[in-house]
Amino acid sequence: MENIEQEENKMPVVPMEDRLRFILGMRIHAARRKLGISQIEFGRKMKTSNVTICRWETGKIDPSALQLWKISKLVKQDINWFYEP
Repeated sequence: MENIEQEENKMPVVPMEDRLRFILGMRIHAARRKLGISQIEFGRKMKTSNVTICRWETGKIDPSALQLWKISKLVKQDINWFYEP
């Protein structure tokens, strides 16, 4: 998870909403990598498609509150971590 903070510090200046979406996507990506699974397998565990997982990780869309809660339980990570700037 330490590498995520390093990558976040390289981000250019953007509106806060976009920055939070970027951080959320990076942290979902880090959480999935922590499990050592592909987007396809993560999608199966989350009962969604790998395309949706990719969109979450790239910040194109946000997961619902329920989906984010499921991710936090799956990776045993406090849900607040996903949005902390």
